[in-house]
Amino acid sequence: MFTEKPSDNDSKDGPGKVSTLGLGVFQARAERLFPDVEANPPVLAGEMATSAPIVGKYSSSPSCRVPARIFPEQMQGVDDPSASTEENELWRTSVNLLIETLDPLWPEAEERVRAVMMAEFDAEQRRDDRVGNVRKRVLKQMVLANEGMRTEAELDEILTVLQTDKRLLKYLGLLQQCCFEAEKLQERLTRRQKEFASAGSASAKETAEEAVQGVYQRAKSLEMRIQACCSAAEDLPDTYDAMANVGDFFAKLNPFR
Repeated sequence: MFTEKPSDNDSKDGPGKVSTLGLGVFQARAERLFPDVEANPPVLAGEMATSAPIVGKYSSSPSCRVPARIFPEQMQGVDDPSASTEENELWRTSVNLLIETLDPLWPEAEERVRAVMMAEFDAEQRRDDRVGNVRKRVLKQMVLANEGMRTEAELDEILTVLQTDKRLLKYLGLLQQCCFEAEKLQERLTRRQKEFASAGSASAKETAEEAVQGVYQRAKSLEMRIQACCSAAEDLPDTYDAMANVGDFFAKLNPFR
């Protein structure tokens, strides 16, 4: 929680406590905008939490490709007429040793590649069951907050940028926090609207209406924050890159570097 700086308006009751026209003392509190993403990293942070497929990410790499198998019959040769009998014998012994050690490696290599493929499949399944559901919830709230401004496909790309650009981690944390709170507020707003509709007396309707307005105002505030996070994903990467390029340019001009 941010703390308020002492000011001339601080009362004798303590810093941050302000007395207004003698009507009482209230505690001035500042709401923290960005969550502490170092202490509590966002669930959606990282490339593996995006919607990109995991299956094939590593198993399709050239390093995971098993070369065409060479059978022992293909590794036989003939003696070199120009070599001595002892040299040819050493050559045949070396080839036999190579065949004995190399041949069992193909099944082992194939088994390890299959293990990588199964691990990828298992990881994607677990991600879709857990992180994938969280991502769908966040994307749904992004769509609701950006209705008429950005398409779902655009928002999906924006969310991926927030997930993979470490410079935007605090915006991802804020987005995730706002979306989770928005879900709760939507449920509360529905409940308050039902209370307003069923209120009997005028005073009860007035109380219910105030409750609805309070929830609605908070929901609109969250909507603006979600939109701001989307704008950050669209604008800040280029800005950060440009600033880095300027820094590199001036660093090259430094003769003492």
